[in-house]
Amino acid sequence: MACKTFHLDIPVRFEHVDVAGIVFYPRYIEMLNRVIEEWFGASLQCNFSQLHFERRLGIPTAHLDVSFIKPSRLDDTLRFNLRLKEIRNSAFVMEHDVVHGSERRLHVVHSLVFVSLDNLKPVRIPDDFRAKMLGYLVPEHPPDGG
Repeated sequence: MACKTFHLDIPVRFEHVDVAGIVFYPRYIEMLNRVIEEWFGASLQCNFSQLHFERRLGIPTAHLDVSFIKPSRLDDTLRFNLRLKEIRNSAFVMEHDVVHGSERRLHVVHSLVFVSLDNLKPVRIPDDFRAKMLGYLVPEHPPDGG
């Protein structure tokens, strides 16, 4: 089964750049959060209002590994490509490739954990989310036999 990729295009605006005219690195993290929020609403059919206020769940970041490959500038349009590397009991690991045209700008491996907002303790990923997330899971490639 082929792995789906969630795409979101985000234009770089003045609010994202520093005095050099390139994306200020914390703005990338804000953009990543937007991508995740859009993915939840569009692909998991649960917007953040429902997630937080109705289901009382949060998904805080546990680990973030960011590789800044090339700078992005004002008026670039960045395509964020999201896939899942791993789905665990309460955590999941995303992979974001960020490109402008054919040029890779950023690569992120991002671990998040489902928690109860009532006590901030990890909870099992709900079955309805897990079922939809599986379509975005990159299949493992077995090692070559030769």
